[in-house]
Amino acid sequence: MYATDLAPNVLFTDADPAMVAAIHESLPTTKHNYCIWHIRKNLEKNLKGKLRGEYSKFVAAWNKCRNCFSENEFKKQWNELTVKFPAACKYLKRTLGTDVTSWALCYTHRSFNAGIQSTQRVKSYNSLIKRSVKSFSTLLELDAHIQFLLDREEQFERQEQTSENPTVGLPNVIGRYFKRIDVIIKKFLTPRVLKMQHRQMNESLLYRPSKIEDWENLLESEQKQADDEEQSIDEPRRQ
Repeated sequence: MYATDLAPNVLFTDADPAMVAAIHESLPTTKHNYCIWHIRKNLEKNLKGKLRGEYSKFVAAWNKCRNCFSENEFKKQWNELTVKFPAACKYLKRTLGTDVTSWALCYTHRSFNAGIQSTQRVKSYNSLIKRSVKSFSTLLELDAHIQFLLDREEQFERQEQTSENPTVGLPNVIGRYFKRIDVIIKKFLTPRVLKMQHRQMNESLLYRPSKIEDWENLLESEQKQADDEEQSIDEPRRQ
């Protein structure tokens, strides 16, 4: 990294305090996200004993909170989570409440991360490669094995996408926010186009909109600019 003077845009770690401080100091432009797998393991380690029989309900509520698409919905679910499970409140605010932008879905999806949510994929690859590749293996054999793992994972992800949504706690965006629109478009769109429209509906809540003031004058200005450009194109033709 120092040799090329390039810093990663996004980095995932296990949220270790020392690592967090080091990244903020040495990589100030890098978006630092917390590994969801490590967060879940830490929740189990620190809260399962305190919550006991309520722990499974807590995990379901935490997943629902973490996977909220909008900031307002996330803040609402976060407040409800800390109130409903007071035994977990202190730990949640101390470890996760100080920087929710590093793990809440409505914040982490603002920067490109290729759908990655944890460091587990890297660790699992290291483990598989160590078990499969020997000290006498050639670079060609290593490359072939890594490609085999990538192909197998791609096939698995395709099957997973066609069978069910693997993300826990995501709200039904279409049924919740676009129910009336969905009833109408189902009458006119083909299945393939309908699927594309549903995908856009799901992605619509990942954007952060800004209110445009004085939009009527803005439209007039754009129309005038378009007319001027069209006129400038027509003038040489007339000559």
